[in-house]
Amino acid sequence: MMSVYVDTLIVYPNAWGPFLKGSCHLVADTLDELHEFADKTGMKRHWFQYHTRIPHYDLTPTKRSLAIQYGAIPISAMEAARQRKDARKKIQTDQSSQLTFHFKTEPTRAPKEKK
Repeated sequence: MMSVYVDTLIVYPNAWGPFLKGSCHLVADTLDELHEFADKTGMKRHWFQYHTRIPHYDLTPTKRSLAIQYGAIPISAMEAARQRKDARKKIQTDQSSQLTFHFKTEPTRAPKEKK
């Protein structure tokens, strides 16, 4: 079963273009699931944003509604943030594990030390 999520729709004061009426994030347990779901709902791959904390697609209100119709699970922005925080704590205590919040991503690498 594919686990794909959309967080809360938020209207930002500095929004532009298609995001004037708000935006949210589409995330998933794995990158493969995320891209498969995005393809299924007509999103373009170049819309993907690979952020180390949360790889995602930004959605307009219309795309958010479509994603929910296709089975994305709505979660609050607070829940999404809590899951990311818990995952970062886990990775700090278990360096061999993969980040696992609802969205499994590659562990972030520590910055290289300056010589």
